[in-house]
Amino acid sequence: MKVISDILRRMAACALCAALALSLVSCGKNGGKEEEKLPEWTYIPEFVEPENAENISWYETLLAGDDLYYYTSDWEDEKATTTIHRWSATDGSVSEVKLALEEGENLNQWCVAEDGGVCAVVARWNHDEATQTSRSDYALVEYDAGGNQVFRQDITSLFTEEYAYINGMAVDGEGRIYLCTDDQVLLFDAEGNHAGEVKLAGMQSYPAGFGAGKDGKVYLIVTSYGDEGRDTSLSQVDFETKSLAGEHKGYPSGNSEGTIAQDETGGFLAFDFVSVYRYDPETEQKEKLFDWLDCDINGTNVRQVGALSDGRIAAIYEDWNSGDSGLVLLTRKKTSEVVRKQQIVLGAIYSNADLQDAAVKFNKSNDTYHVQIRYYMSDDAWSETSYEDAISRLNNDITSGNCPDIIVLDGLNVELLASKGVFEDLSPMLEGSEALDRSNMIEGVLDAYTMDGILTAIPNTVELQTVIGAKSKVGDTPGWTLEEMMALADANPDADLLYNSSRQSMLTACLQYNIDSFIDWDSGSCSFDGEEFQRLLEFVARFPDAEEITWDADAPSEPELIQDGKVLLTEAYIYELDAMQLYLAMFGEDITAVGYPNPDGNNGCVLSANGCYAITSKSKVKDGAWAFIESTLSGEGGNYDFGFPNNRSRLEQMVEDELNVEYVKDANGELVLDENGDPIPEGGSHGIGYGNWEYYYRVPTREEVDMILDLLEGAKPVSGGDTKILSIINEEAEAFFQGQKSVEDVADIIQSRINVYVNENR
Repeated sequence: MKVISDILRRMAACALCAALALSLVSCGKNGGKEEEKLPEWTYIPEFVEPENAENISWYETLLAGDDLYYYTSDWEDEKATTTIHRWSATDGSVSEVKLALEEGENLNQWCVAEDGGVCAVVARWNHDEATQTSRSDYALVEYDAGGNQVFRQDITSLFTEEYAYINGMAVDGEGRIYLCTDDQVLLFDAEGNHAGEVKLAGMQSYPAGFGAGKDGKVYLIVTSYGDEGRDTSLSQVDFETKSLAGEHKGYPSGNSEGTIAQDETGGFLAFDFVSVYRYDPETEQKEKLFDWLDCDINGTNVRQVGALSDGRIAAIYEDWNSGDSGLVLLTRKKTSEVVRKQQIVLGAIYSNADLQDAAVKFNKSNDTYHVQIRYYMSDDAWSETSYEDAISRLNNDITSGNCPDIIVLDGLNVELLASKGVFEDLSPMLEGSEALDRSNMIEGVLDAYTMDGILTAIPNTVELQTVIGAKSKVGDTPGWTLEEMMALADANPDADLLYNSSRQSMLTACLQYNIDSFIDWDSGSCSFDGEEFQRLLEFVARFPDAEEITWDADAPSEPELIQDGKVLLTEAYIYELDAMQLYLAMFGEDITAVGYPNPDGNNGCVLSANGCYAITSKSKVKDGAWAFIESTLSGEGGNYDFGFPNNRSRLEQMVEDELNVEYVKDANGELVLDENGDPIPEGGSHGIGYGNWEYYYRVPTREEVDMILDLLEGAKPVSGGDTKILSIINEEAEAFFQGQKSVEDVADIIQSRINVYVNENR
């Protein structure tokens, strides 16, 4: 079922995309790439398949010492026999321990001890018919290496919830047991007796990793959020003092999946979606060992790493989409002894699973080139300025000799980059391609990314963002100007233009298609001191400050306010073909996707791209860069199944699948109807809720689908204005909003500051 959080996520993404941009000096076409600095060591992957690998649930596997552990369960008369399998990464041998669970029990959490025994939390779901209540009972059980039960302790009373979520379990060198939950670590002695707990400090802290190290101690990784951003630290769980001891800051945060991996030297292996690091707790410094892509691994699929005694690194990976899962062993080798392909550097703001998947598939299939990804926003050191800092780093690389060969344009200011000569024209490459056919692409999307006659990029899929209103209010033709939008507001003084509109959100909405009407980048002239911009500020001043808007669960929902005539417009986020029926239901009458206001009165529909690649003019491996783009657009690499495909055949198939739905039938071949008397699609139905207002989707009509297809042909990637320009406008406009300065004075100040900025950066 669709939930409102999904739409809010897309709204946030679109808003961020619209707000961010780059200010660049001209790149030119003669810059060279800095000489690549090769690492001393390269890690060579060996993908191995343990015995009975087809029966392994990789989500339930553990790496401990030099071994991989996994379990299987056999059921007979509601009694489970669980077998723990041990596969040795040293010699490939396999052994097993059979655990006899009691009737109705299952493993909630488990770990292995140094002596080969198994410690486990087993759960049994109980339902009380008299009270009609249910909950789980829990027992802490230890088995020896032969599978014999050593002890069993009931620990149900330690959990207040119906179901206990245990993040991790560990046994230290003295046989004592530790259970990690969301806010504490429960301690048990070697006989399973509860011995206390270690509480996590603060509401903004949570466990990000947990387990026993090779030194026999148990460690906890804690991620905390504060005014300075995010910080992750490593501490020992001290059983005696029942506290966290020896906090070590700066631990690499990432996809730790609740595990600890300590090597023979006392350092810790840590990893994120991009790289693997060695963290030294004494110096609190990390050293990058390698990137996952260098080993043909999609780092977003890696869920656990381990350090083997012979120096190799083991990793468990699991791809939920493709089902490609398994174990890989990585051996260190001198880089000077490894044959390297020509490197293609792909620059992206943030890590992306589909992007890495595309790179892995390309690297495995191409004998000449290898794609490496340079991410500009680190998942490790997040702060409020992370995105802006990433933009600056990308800017610096583009203007230097470190320019990437390919840039992922998702969320970037394409027009401004294109105006600086950053991109190579893809038209000749597309025309000469044997793998791609321009006539099979959506021409409107290609036109949107053609600037000054240059095809800057080709998206894989796209999404749409527009403004929708009742046809009776906005007319039946998409597109309008700022003056027309403000006239609508003037004609309806008792209604809000948009739901929960603030000054800040309205200013962004009004400027994202209009900012260039106030700036001439070629001449460096600006017109923010004119009557049009002053009128805009006066209009925006009607709305409350963002901090004044509070969420009230009992307040009428957006659809209810629209239907009562108290809200005139809604911002629509369209990424599926059944989207329009929701907005028709919201308004209860015919609608028009009028779009965001813009100087030319065009449809004002914002195009957001997924998998949108451009080749930089500076690249010295343009043939290889184009080969990668070809592979992604032809469907050979990457998923990018979100949104509308920039491939006419795939889009037409998508439309056909959406309109021609099979319905559920009973044993007699008759249609099964829902409570409203409508047939039920075989794939089930889905809905969305806005407070008390709910809507359940039906099969869309051809007219509703055509409304979306028409928007696709005219939508444009919006620049949204430079971050610095928007910052100047918001900063100086506040004095007018607060009644401290006149609109003329504020407009003059904005004009002066932006004029200086434009002439320094054009």
